[in-house]
Amino acid sequence: MKAKQYWVACTAIGLIAVIYVFGTTKFPVKAIAREEQKINIESLLNEARSKLPAGNKKTEEELFRTLAASRTPDDSAQAIESLMKFWGNDMKNHDIASWYLYQKAKLENSEKSLTFAANFILENTIHGDGNIMSSGWKAGLARELFTAALTKNPGNDSLTTGLGAAYLFGSGENTMEGVSMILQQLKKDSANAYAHKMLGFGNIRNGETAKAAIRFEKSLLINPADTSLVPVLALVSKEAHDSVRAERWYKRTQEVLRNNPGLLQDFEAQYRSIK
Repeated sequence: MKAKQYWVACTAIGLIAVIYVFGTTKFPVKAIAREEQKINIESLLNEARSKLPAGNKKTEEELFRTLAASRTPDDSAQAIESLMKFWGNDMKNHDIASWYLYQKAKLENSEKSLTFAANFILENTIHGDGNIMSSGWKAGLARELFTAALTKNPGNDSLTTGLGAAYLFGSGENTMEGVSMILQQLKKDSANAYAHKMLGFGNIRNGETAKAAIRFEKSLLINPADTSLVPVLALVSKEAHDSVRAERWYKRTQEVLRNNPGLLQDFEAQYRSIK
């Protein structure tokens, strides 16, 4: 499974789980910022390795030794991808997999690889497992990658919007800077579907589910092909106690996910659980 295929798979279910990532909780930014200082790849790796079964531990040690012994960029890239697949596909630890995707993009240092990794790490930050502390850490990785990509393509609107979203979902005190960056993009182009979408997820993080629904509807109206927003709209509308809108998007979700019964079942369980 290539990197792109892996990240599409691991973020699919997370997209409709977004309510439970942020819910209606407002997180204390300063407290989170202090906790984020304690999070780094060493601490994440040490904790994850301590929980590995013996067989998996041996596999990870061999893969890590292969990376350490790499002498060419191609060998390093291959070793990094193997570690990314091990942690992401086998161990389902998307935090560490994000780190190796970040490392691979930095090594390749092309606009394409930096942009790809930045976007997928941002997606994983937004739709991850609900660990707000590690989400801030991953947002920092995404910020660095978006910034690097912008040095290769200054003024790119999508990259600027992505960078703003990475600030918005970080754990520091620059979230308003992120909002400002995205709003500037909307001033340039009010039909920027991606900008509306990112602001919608920002609304969810702040517990503003009614505003999120409006943003998502604007985004979907501009870009009807982004059907991943349909189940999110059903969930945020129900969370906002907008029964008419929720029912409309619920029925639409049944159509969108009719060929994926497993995902539809997960969505319906989440929808029913929202009171």
